Amino acid sequence: MTALAHSIRIGIGLLYLFAGLGKAGNPPSFYSNILDYSLPVSDFFLVLVAITLPWLEILLGIFLLFGFWLNSTLLVTLVLNLLFLGLTGQAWLRGLEVSCGCFGAFEAGGPLAGLIQMLERPSWATLKNTLTLVGLGWIMFRSPIGTVKHA
Repeated sequence: MTALAHSIRIGIGLLYLFAGLGKAGNPPSFYSNILDYSLPVSDFFLVLVAITLPWLEILLGIFLLFGFWLNSTLLVTLVLNLLFLGLTGQAWLRGLEVSCGCFGAFEAGGPLAGLIQMLERPSWATLKNTLTLVGLGWIMFRSPIGTVKHA
């Protein structure tokens, strides 16, 4: 794996870990963020997403950081990121003034609160998701990582 691919993988792993940890501690707040999207799905499904998605993000972040089951982890992360891109993109196109909920509790305070709140807007979240997708795609399809055999 090239140094660039390694750096991108670590960066995306940290992003997913940070995002999952921010949401895992407060599922009701994340659920509220999801409701703001006005999606035509059942409340039961949205509650299930609010409870499980943060833990999936944490798991994917850890797997990306440490290189566990890399090909499968990259594929699942790419599919999940496509979903995020679709959700934030449609919110942006519809002109919704919502917080994407990407970083959960981290948007509430701390030295990076202003930056995180900006990144939570649908336009910036769409850009973040697009760049993440490009990074994942490059690692999967252009980097020699796909040929790595894991013992």
